[in-house]
Amino acid sequence: LGVAAADLPPSDPFARGCWLVRHDQADAAIPSFAEAEKTDPSGRPAEWLAYCHARTGNHQTAREAGDRAVDAGRHTA
Repeated sequence: LGVAAADLPPSDPFARGCWLVRHDQADAAIPSFAEAEKTDPSGRPAEWLAYCHARTGNHQTAREAGDRAVDAGRHTA
């Protein structure tokens, strides 16, 4: 049996993190968003890191990531 491409996580770290969140795997998405944050200064990865950390109960780290997102101009974090 073959595996459809839609069933595989993307290789791009940000897209992979989003894929994992859509598949209810916020904890597994954290390393992907952390990797994406290293090269994406937009704050989007930090915004998603905040969400994932909050979902997994790590509220202090979620707040820190949210602060980084806001500092980068993401006013929705």
